[in-house]
Amino acid sequence: MRPWWGVGRTRLIAHRIADKTALDPQCFKVLRHSDTMERVRVLQNLRNAWFNECALRDPPNVSPEQRMRFPTWKINQFYYTLLLFCSSVVRTKRSERVSHRGLLNLFLGSFLTNRCLQGVFLEPFNIYVARGELFNLSRSVILEKSERDLIRRSLFEEAGSENGNASVLHCLLSLREWVSYEQSSIFERMYSKYMQKYLQKYLFSIVTSFGTMCEIYLVAALGIETIASQFNVFDKNMSKNLGVNPEAVRIRLSVYSRNRNLRRQLATLSNT
Repeated sequence: MRPWWGVGRTRLIAHRIADKTALDPQCFKVLRHSDTMERVRVLQNLRNAWFNECALRDPPNVSPEQRMRFPTWKINQFYYTLLLFCSSVVRTKRSERVSHRGLLNLFLGSFLTNRCLQGVFLEPFNIYVARGELFNLSRSVILEKSERDLIRRSLFEEAGSENGNASVLHCLLSLREWVSYEQSSIFERMYSKYMQKYLQKYLFSIVTSFGTMCEIYLVAALGIETIASQFNVFDKNMSKNLGVNPEAVRIRLSVYSRNRNLRRQLATLSNT
């Protein structure tokens, strides 16, 4: 059995997102010359996201039924991977220490609503509710109409009031809280091999999609050499100290170096 859920699926999702990505040169020119960005914290959060992703995908070379035996814990690993990817992006512009929900609010307010980033954060993550109104800033990558409708209903439920705000990440925070503190016992009664298989599929797909978008943003903001250097150190430490092969991250980084659409845009950024 292939480790890490199959390299083909990871590469396919990363390429699909890279093909749809549109980088705003002026936006990233400002970021690349920023004197206020806390680069150390940005990169720490990125490495922490990779670490949690490795935990989510561990152990390698086993069936989904074995890997997903304890779904509450896997959903927590999934959530923290997304949160840390989100934090690595937010820290390029904002430095204040906030709660989980506060961080997601910053991501919504400073990134999802920013039109110069509408070509970076794609569906479903760019669908959000602000002040009770639904927004969707850019093109669809993977969603069918029925899936978008389900997300819209979930967002309005999450937003709550007429003036409420919510993103997909807010919904996933609520999922993590629900399975951790309220309904973890549901898996004792209703969990099956079929559910284990599809839980893995969707957790891995969401992490790969959002991780790709965040990594592309950071590659554009900091340069691909910086991100590759961080990964090389991370890879060495994980292999030497934990015996873990972060193959999914390696695959995504290789896509950023080879994808024609992304390479062309990154070359343009380097010349601005």
